Amino acid sequence: MPPTTLRVFVYGTLKRGGRHHAAHCADALRVRTGCTRGRLVDLPAGYPTLHVPGSSVLAIGTSDLAADAWRGMHCTLPGTPTSEDFIAPALPCALVRGEVIDFADAPAALHRLDKLEEFAPGGISLYLRVLLPVLVDDVLLPCWTYVSPIASAMMPPDCCHH
Repeated sequence: MPPTTLRVFVYGTLKRGGRHHAAHCADALRVRTGCTRGRLVDLPAGYPTLHVPGSSVLAIGTSDLAADAWRGMHCTLPGTPTSEDFIAPALPCALVRGEVIDFADAPAALHRLDKLEEFAPGGISLYLRVLLPVLVDDVLLPCWTYVSPIASAMMPPDCCHH
């Protein structure tokens, strides 16, 4: 598998100006505004978590960082939803605004972010890394992000193959 870039959707402390951005995103190639379907919940510890509908999950992160990076850049979104379809989500979800950060060294970035977000594939994790459709400049792109694992049992199996 050749090296690839990585797209990550961030909505909290990893955004520009957030307390973890400088330390974990200094090697970003670019940062763009984006949004996805879901609901932000503020945790008592002082940072947010994202709840997403299970139907939005395209894949669940694994310990194979190179394969996950490849999957994130080559996943085909199901159907061909328009940006108008995406902007009219069903309740109780809304559009969650954040940033899409592109990294050149995908496995290194995933390793660093997984550690920060306490994501342990197959184990007990603070966050779950999932691939979601994110609206960026009127185009839907698959992006990795970290969500609340509360509804992980409802999430579908990996739908992106390589």
